[in-house]
Amino acid sequence: MIVLNDFQSFFLRHRVIKSVSFNSARAEQLFRKGALPTLTRTAPAPDYHRLPSTSPAYAALGFEEKYSRWRVILDYL
Repeated sequence: MIVLNDFQSFFLRHRVIKSVSFNSARAEQLFRKGALPTLTRTAPAPDYHRLPSTSPAYAALGFEEKYSRWRVILDYL
């Protein structure tokens, strides 16, 4: 059974969050289906980014391509 974190409370306590990154398509899917509809934020919504999974199952994508896609989060650090 999947239990989602309380993102509503988390985002309200941490209003400086500008980006949420997902380490897989499945993580993004679970968030968008389960958590996103429950959010009622008063602050601007963060940007959402699906990044290539770091798991060996994603080995078809080379290091340079993974690196290039993961670099998007540098703008938020």
